[in-house]
Amino acid sequence: MAKQLSYTLHKATGKVVENQHKSYLEMDLSKMTTYQLREICYKERLIKNMLTTLNREELVRLIMRYRGKRGTAWIEDYSEAGMEKLQELLFRTKLVELYNPGIRIPAKILVFQEVDVDYFDRYQLHTKVDLEEGNLLLVDDDYNLASVFNLESSPEGTYFLTKNHRIQIRQEILTRQCYMLYLKGKDSDLVYELYYGRKESIPTSLDIIKIPIVDCQVKDLPESTSPLVIDFGSSNTTLGTFNKNQEYKFVQVLDKNKPEWEEKTVIPSVIGVKNVEEFDIEYEFGYAALQISKNNYLDEELPVFYDIKRWINDPDREEKLMSVDGSSRWLKRSDLLKEYFFYIIALATQRFKQRFSTLQLLSPVRQRSKFAKVFQDLLEGYEVDCSLDEGVAVLFDSIHNLIQKQAYEKNRWYKALIVDCGGGTTDLTSSNFKIDNNRVSYRIALESSYENGDTNFGGNNLTYRIMQLLKIRLVEQMTGQYVTGTLQCLQENNYRFVDEQGIG
Repeated sequence: MAKQLSYTLHKATGKVVENQHKSYLEMDLSKMTTYQLREICYKERLIKNMLTTLNREELVRLIMRYRGKRGTAWIEDYSEAGMEKLQELLFRTKLVELYNPGIRIPAKILVFQEVDVDYFDRYQLHTKVDLEEGNLLLVDDDYNLASVFNLESSPEGTYFLTKNHRIQIRQEILTRQCYMLYLKGKDSDLVYELYYGRKESIPTSLDIIKIPIVDCQVKDLPESTSPLVIDFGSSNTTLGTFNKNQEYKFVQVLDKNKPEWEEKTVIPSVIGVKNVEEFDIEYEFGYAALQISKNNYLDEELPVFYDIKRWINDPDREEKLMSVDGSSRWLKRSDLLKEYFFYIIALATQRFKQRFSTLQLLSPVRQRSKFAKVFQDLLEGYEVDCSLDEGVAVLFDSIHNLIQKQAYEKNRWYKALIVDCGGGTTDLTSSNFKIDNNRVSYRIALESSYENGDTNFGGNNLTYRIMQLLKIRLVEQMTGQYVTGTLQCLQENNYRFVDEQGIG
């Protein structure tokens, strides 16, 4: 007789009791061993005869398919009807104020219009107890609703505030004493369902924890006086600008594909597509797109596009987008590139809390005019400058280091050979430069005397190894000493000798 998986009649009481199956989060499963994952499958009765043939990643996907827990129900879109429903909830429901077990929020919260509040704003909740992810309601003393925030947690066990920029804030309420209302998981889910109209009836009571906020302000984004510099690479993209102190600042992103989140300054030049509808396409970019590619290895077939820098040569060519349910659309490469660039510009706007009107895009020297034409068409509303090529941009970093260390002679001409071997293109540039200090600023005279390259040569590990070998051979020529083995060279850090000692 087959085992029953749904309902069993309890003989002692005559009541129908539903079998309780536990649900699992992918983040928790990723930290388990293969043995633990198989034990879960045995416990949950998931395809027992196949378990010994599945590897660890396949076991995770199997559990997520049948026993996976939906992620936290965060309110991330603005709805006037939803806000009215939540206001009705606060006025008509009996709010049971629970004891605050030491949960503290930063005294001052500054929110900028048009950008999200996220992990990098560092609005961390300090607590000695475990909290549940969910929705937080921003209210005043009389429970007038100002806005909705989200509470997220990191793998390290820290909690921080987030908010989607689409959720508006009623600024007139912020002039009074404000509080964040913390809701436990089931109550947070109830708020989510009420907000999106999935539940109509209002509960008779709601448990809340009031967390006081000293100051919450909303400001408009200022206009940046510096351009946003974009190094669009075949493998990764980097963005940066100058701050008021003329210091470099780079856009940071989170790589959530690992058990412990990593903060990085490079964004993979990758576009993924999660869902395709007639009038809407759901994209993922960067590390999130890499996660889609990882999932495709097991049981999904969502489109993921790499090496998108090469699309500049043929921007009007169409790519087929297809979702799991079979929906498909054809879209021009230029449209996909536009979505990627709007994503990274939005990232820079959020991190720097400034609106950019000028974009400085680095380009391969042999494709400068092509890059300028394509991006001026793509990024309407922005002033796009592609005059600085990738090779010379590398030289500016070396010049900056010379100035910082005062390791140059005034008005002396230096020679530099720049070999910029990237993920898909290679530029070779020979330049002469001199530095003049007039006590107010530095004046740099720069001449590019020779340029060459290959728009089809490059690529990750190949490039890395070639550059290692080239640096080792240059060290041998400049020192007259033979370097025995790449590993020894790297351990002794000899390959930096060229950057520090190489002069014309």
